[in-house]
Amino acid sequence: AKSAGEKHVCMEWMMYRALKGMKKGGGIEDDEAVKHVMLEELCALRGTYAGIGDILEGRMPLAYAHFVQILVDTFLVTAPVALYAEMGVWSVFSVGILTLFYSGLLSLAKIFLDPLGN
Repeated sequence: AKSAGEKHVCMEWMMYRALKGMKKGGGIEDDEAVKHVMLEELCALRGTYAGIGDILEGRMPLAYAHFVQILVDTFLVTAPVALYAEMGVWSVFSVGILTLFYSGLLSLAKIFLDPLGN
């Protein structure tokens, strides 16, 4: 495993080159405001880069996703039978709405399961 210092070498190099470019004749205006904004943006980029690992490690277990899929499928298959006694023909319409809602919610949950599409 790489240490924290090895992971951020590229970011440190970019910060070093930006500061070196601000020195006399380096091509970037040597102004405290420019220096502050540039370092702030590079630090924000470093923070975003460091957060990618957290996103990948915070995933749901795959067995949980399969269990939820089975629960939603079972609910949607048994809903017409359960609703027919109380709603009659209107149960067809209500099951369509239930299917749209729960299948959409399940698709959203699958996107949260793997936000980067791996």
